[in-house]
Amino acid sequence: MFSIDIQTKKNQESVNFKKNFEELIYKFSEVKDIEKIHEYKTSKELFSKGKDQDSWLHKQIYKDFDKCDKSKLIISYYQLCMKIKNELSNSTGIKNWAIQRFPSVRIQYPENISVFEFHKDNDYNHPLGEINIFMAITKCKGTATLNIEKNLGWSNYEPLILEAGEFAKINTSIFKHGDYINKENYTRISVDFRMIPTNVLNLSEVKNSLSKKRKFTENDYFRNSRDIEKTLKNS
Repeated sequence: MFSIDIQTKKNQESVNFKKNFEELIYKFSEVKDIEKIHEYKTSKELFSKGKDQDSWLHKQIYKDFDKCDKSKLIISYYQLCMKIKNELSNSTGIKNWAIQRFPSVRIQYPENISVFEFHKDNDYNHPLGEINIFMAITKCKGTATLNIEKNLGWSNYEPLILEAGEFAKINTSIFKHGDYINKENYTRISVDFRMIPTNVLNLSEVKNSLSKKRKFTENDYFRNSRDIEKTLKNS
């Protein structure tokens, strides 16, 4: 029986990233609490295949990501990534990592979902060996969070419970995950991003992501940790 071991954590970098994320949302909305963003504007239709990244809020956030290294939010994201990468390097001895270029944003309005189906990331061409970091921008609990298989192949899902600013390292390449209709009366916002040792990535067959058709290489979907380190030194 292969079970998943989830450990949650919070650090100064994750707190800063959450703060910058909130500040971005406040710039283009009239809410004082991002958990109530649906009261400002929501998505009326249940998210479906190809549409779970296309709400008005997704588009506003990804527009900022398009600024790349000129985005304050992306710089704080890279600072968080490098903190986690350094911890992984210390525990594994592996120094060079490929890091997801931009985080994936998950928005789960009340009476909606954030991903259209339960799945394994490898079903969507992600390379095996990825470490997925799931981070809460708002609190995540009950039906307003990711549910992940406790035992591999058993479909016995448990909610990933996190406070805002906390994150967990999970293996979604092989463990099935998804979410249920949000009955918690608030909007859940989270991000997830992936890391993989570059030597493992380079041994993997190059495939494209199914949604955006990005290649799972260091020059596209991922970015080399050494390159990110240089960017942070110059920022």
